[in-house]
Amino acid sequence: MKQCLSFMLSYVFQFYNLVANLTVEENILLPIELSGRKTRDYKHKLVE
Repeated sequence: MKQCLSFMLSYVFQFYNLVANLTVEENILLPIELSGRKTRDYKHKLVE
């Protein structure tokens, strides 16, 4: 159930939950990487 929910749901961190040493892109991709998915599969979805 946990894996299903983390795959189906998206979320946006509030300022205080961002990692200060990471860029915006890296902060967005961090949960994807931690879930074991490949970040290259999601980088094309990032839009500036």
